[in-house]
Amino acid sequence: MDESLQQLRICLVAYMISRQATGLSTYVADLVTHLLDEGHQVTVLATDCGYRGTKGGELPTIDSRASTLVFPVRGRANRKLYHSSALSKWLSVHIREFDLVDIQGIWAFVNIDAARIAIKAGVPYVITPHGMMTRWDWSKRKLFKRILYRFKIKNIWTRAATIRFLSEGEFANSAVPVECPYVVIPNAVAPFNGAFVDKMSVCASNGIPVENHIILFLGRICRQKGALDLLQAFELLFGNRTDVSLLMVGPAEKGEYTDQLTNFVAQSPAKANIHLPGPTFGDEKYSLYRAADVFVTLSRNEGLSIAALESLAEGLPVLLTADSNLPDVQEFDAGVVTVCEPVAVAAALMRLLEDNERLFAMKANALRLHRECFSWPVVLPQLTNLYRTLARYHRGSGDVETRQQAR
Repeated sequence: MDESLQQLRICLVAYMISRQATGLSTYVADLVTHLLDEGHQVTVLATDCGYRGTKGGELPTIDSRASTLVFPVRGRANRKLYHSSALSKWLSVHIREFDLVDIQGIWAFVNIDAARIAIKAGVPYVITPHGMMTRWDWSKRKLFKRILYRFKIKNIWTRAATIRFLSEGEFANSAVPVECPYVVIPNAVAPFNGAFVDKMSVCASNGIPVENHIILFLGRICRQKGALDLLQAFELLFGNRTDVSLLMVGPAEKGEYTDQLTNFVAQSPAKANIHLPGPTFGDEKYSLYRAADVFVTLSRNEGLSIAALESLAEGLPVLLTADSNLPDVQEFDAGVVTVCEPVAVAAALMRLLEDNERLFAMKANALRLHRECFSWPVVLPQLTNLYRTLARYHRGSGDVETRQQAR
């Protein structure tokens, strides 16, 4: 291997890295550390925004060996569009210092600007859309996205050195053709190596009887994740057995959907067994995975769920929709794939909780699935090989055929 490729200069552009943006922020923070451990130089560029242009709040812990630059976004309109002229100006000056740029997401204007700057400078860029180019995502604000794609995004989408999808399902559900090289490289997570709190302590802090089975949801509490469908399914389950508790952990998006959730819980006969403690991080979050009996997400759209992968890494069986893009859980018998429909979900949960022997076997299968498919030792070489292929081409020691091998 060309020795100059042993140390790559990588720029990661994320439209936000707030701790509230749990999946994206966790992924970026973990990726940075593993790239640094391999000897690469990493710069992270992000805005100070949170979801929908809100204040970003506390940042995740990003390895201090990286250069992490968070740029301000001025004005209400710019915050809604994630447009930071300061970030774009900085990248325009420094773009040639990098071998490649990996752009996290697609609809934010900082991502669009980063790609245009890279094109102008002749620096290869990867787009990692994180589920943002699927048909379901396009169904939200459809007219706006069609216009934005036509006039701003189509050029950068088709001229990317590579599109990196996180799953075969994400690729298959792309709302627009993929006319440039692409790869499917999943997310990865590492097992937690900190101090766990035992189930008794988790139950005590959340008001859950210690003998209850815990069903865990962790993520944004919103329509995309099927939050209301899960509440309805839990109410049906509770009608058949009362030794169950639902722990829905994460930030709730403000708006009509959250109002529906609040009203549903308030009127539900299962309300005493439904717990919504808000966002949880660090040791406390991982202790929930260890205390729970099954993790559930009824996502209508994903690239690949970080929370589901974290569950597998901690030996927690999962109940997912097909749109969560993890068919592997059925192949490994580490979980169940269902549909986002309350009756079906309640029935699937009932079957799982009635079969203690199978549930116990699923815990070992979850660990094996993570280790063989979604651990950093498996995923990182795939990603760094892609980066090196693009850097080699950029430095003039490759050719067009080398780029096409990214498919």
